Amino acid sequence: YRYETYPHDSDAGRQVWLVGYEGAGATANIPAGIYGIRLFSSNTESTFWRTFHGYGFNGNETVTKVVIPEGTVEIWSDVFTNCYNLTDISFPSTLKKLDQNVFVYCGRDADAPFYFVLPDDMEDMVGRGGGATTFSDCNAVLVCGKTSQTAALLSDRNYVFTCPGEYDYRYRYETYPHDSDAGRQVWL
Repeated sequence: YRYETYPHDSDAGRQVWLVGYEGAGATANIPAGIYGIRLFSSNTESTFWRTFHGYGFNGNETVTKVVIPEGTVEIWSDVFTNCYNLTDISFPSTLKKLDQNVFVYCGRDADAPFYFVLPDDMEDMVGRGGGATTFSDCNAVLVCGKTSQTAALLSDRNYVFTCPGEYDYRYRYETYPHDSDAGRQVWL
């Protein structure tokens, strides 16, 4: 793993961010102690420095499982994009923010449906259309508690999601606003 430290907007301290993964195994157990995961710093965006510092997990076709440690708060853009075989992610309960394009094409080559179980207290999914690109072209069904903060974020953005025990996972669902009222309805 490769790390960098960055100042944080809300205080005078610095946090440790994971910026590169160089492992060759199918499972990545990220060590504890990171604030977030990002690709590389704004002052190292040349081709040379990107190669040296790694590129998050972006484009890794070997990894199938990632365990993100408790204490991780943010995951920035494109970190897991093009991880075609990634179908198992353990999200920490401390995760608050997912940026745009984080999981684009995750699990593209999977033979069976898979599920990403998100923490219930997410605060934001950013990106074009209020987070509409966070899971773009990702084959996962997103799972969270029905009354959680995360469920509200997902239903606002028409993601494919379900709640434990509520639906049969062999089917995919999305929610859409209905013309006749202010609520949303679940559609197969």
